[in-house]
Amino acid sequence: MRKYANQSTKFGRFLARNGGNLWGGLRREVSIKLYLRPWVRRIVVPFFEAREPESWVFLVGCYNSGTTLLREILEAHPAISTLPFEGVKLTSAFPDLERSEWPRMMYRFRQHWRLSHDDASKLVAQAKRDWAPWWNRNARVFLEKSIDHTTRMGWLARHFGEVKFVAITRNGYAVCEGVLRRSAPQGAAAAEVGSTYPPSMVAQQWLAFEQEISAQINPERDVHLTYEAIMSDPIPSLTQVFEKLGVEIPAMSRDGDVLTVGSRTYHLNNQNDRSIARLPEAVRDELTEVLRHGLTERGYEVIA
Repeated sequence: MRKYANQSTKFGRFLARNGGNLWGGLRREVSIKLYLRPWVRRIVVPFFEAREPESWVFLVGCYNSGTTLLREILEAHPAISTLPFEGVKLTSAFPDLERSEWPRMMYRFRQHWRLSHDDASKLVAQAKRDWAPWWNRNARVFLEKSIDHTTRMGWLARHFGEVKFVAITRNGYAVCEGVLRRSAPQGAAAAEVGSTYPPSMVAQQWLAFEQEISAQINPERDVHLTYEAIMSDPIPSLTQVFEKLGVEIPAMSRDGDVLTVGSRTYHLNNQNDRSIARLPEAVRDELTEVLRHGLTERGYEVIA
């Protein structure tokens, strides 16, 4: 079994996402950082042909919902290839919904959530070319994870061919606390809303993302998971995903907070209680005013 370092540290997380390979991981991550630059992509892309898998899978969900961890778990399967970074950052095909002065606040630019169908074929072709260098040639399923794509699920389903979605939902209080703690408006954004995001704005973003998922998810085609189910009993949730994607179910086991998938291990720890406890009462009450109905619909407790 491959052992990873303590994933509570930056170095541990670096080793985890690079399979414990220090120098190979450094080369890989430097390459990714360079590829984020459009001028580097223009040089590299002509050397690769766009590739078509048996199916495209888009992993979607709001910020702080566990999408990155789920992507890392799914990429342990040999038939599934993933991108090393959010796909929207590795291509110029899609508009930037997370402007630099508004980190983790796509809701501010919700007027740009809908893509035109007129130039769809051009955008899809560009995205496929830009992503081509990163796919594993032996994989049958290409899985792309971008928070942005939660806002355009219908567009992707219409224009990417054989498409499936894996969506993940997490308690709105915990999601909002994470956004408030980890991000702050900058520059003109700070001048508009202050040094921190208004809790109601962050809550509206969670609700808007969840409404997008509810409206677009197709139970016959897609999988809708919860962060809480993955943390408490991951194997049934993962089995459901692998079955829906049409790939062989790998060997999986759990020992305490350590999940093993194939030869890889992952540390699972539900942070909801700790996250919610950090919310000041006034902030929690403001969140509740917006979240109440959405939480109830999704089976989460409303904190009085």
